[in-house]
Amino acid sequence: MRVTERQVSLADIDGGEFVRGKRESRATYLARVLDQDVYDASDMDKVTKYARAMKRGDIFPPIFLNDELSVLDGHHRCVAAGLAGCQAMHAVVIEGASGRAVDAISEILFAVSDWRVPGRSIGGWERP
Repeated sequence: MRVTERQVSLADIDGGEFVRGKRESRATYLARVLDQDVYDASDMDKVTKYARAMKRGDIFPPIFLNDELSVLDGHHRCVAAGLAGCQAMHAVVIEGASGRAVDAISEILFAVSDWRVPGRSIGGWERP
């Protein structure tokens, strides 16, 4: 297994799912990328806050991707980046892990994601 940290084009993450079309409205974009059976209004608010912060230039923790560039952790940040018009995201890519290892890593990342950002503030995270 190999772990690398790098910039990844938004167009390459999950097959370009998070790229917002030039004529795509905010509502259409959010409906397309946020599954309404899983995400609610609070998720929409979080994404909107993140997008505003990204436009201001706030620093966010990297997203985590598998070797196929599918999101393991950071879905809200990817949606916000698309909403904000970002071209790329800082990512940690985990390559060469088996399906079970990726599932375990994904579960761990999900479990710790609420406290990985100090104070859970939007712009409070700084790279070590």
